[in-house]
Amino acid sequence: MKYLLIAAVVLLVCAGIFATLQARKLDSLHKRIDQMQHNLDRALLQRAACALGIARAGILDPASSILLEGAALEALHANQVGRGSSQRALVESNLSQVITATADRQTLGKNLFAELQAADSSVQIAMKIHNGAVVRVRQIRSGAIIRLLHLAGGAPLPETINIGEGLE
Repeated sequence: MKYLLIAAVVLLVCAGIFATLQARKLDSLHKRIDQMQHNLDRALLQRAACALGIARAGILDPASSILLEGAALEALHANQVGRGSSQRALVESNLSQVITATADRQTLGKNLFAELQAADSSVQIAMKIHNGAVVRVRQIRSGAIIRLLHLAGGAPLPETINIGEGLE
C-alpha cells in the first residue's frame, strides 16, 4: 500500500512536470508567433512604402503608376486598421499582383527593381517562417494532453497568412 501511494505521488509529480513543460513550450511558441507577426508587418510596410515610392517617382507609365500607388496606399492603410484581418490579406495580395503586373527590371532599372525585389523577398520569407510556426503550434495544440488539461488557456488558435507570390 505504501509503495502504491509513493508510485502514485511520483506519477502525479512527473505528470505535473510534463504538463508544465508543455505549457511553457506552447507559451513560448505563441510569443514567437507574435514576434514573427510583428516582423511580417514590418516587411509588409517596407514593401508598400517601396512600391509607393516607385509609383510616385514618375518612372512607370501613368496607368501603372496610378494602379501601384492605389494598391500601396491601400496596403499602408490596411496596416493601420489592424493586423490579422482577412481584409488586410486581400489588400496585400492585391499589392502583390499589382507589383508583379507593373514592375519589371527594364522599366525600373536595376537598382529600383532590386530594392523592390528585396522588400518583396522579405515579405515572402517572413510569411513562410510565420506559417511554419503556426503549423507547429497547431500540431502541439491538437495533442490530447494539451486539450484535456486546457494548457493553451484562452489563446486564440493562430492562423496562417497567404499573401501571394513574390517577384521573380
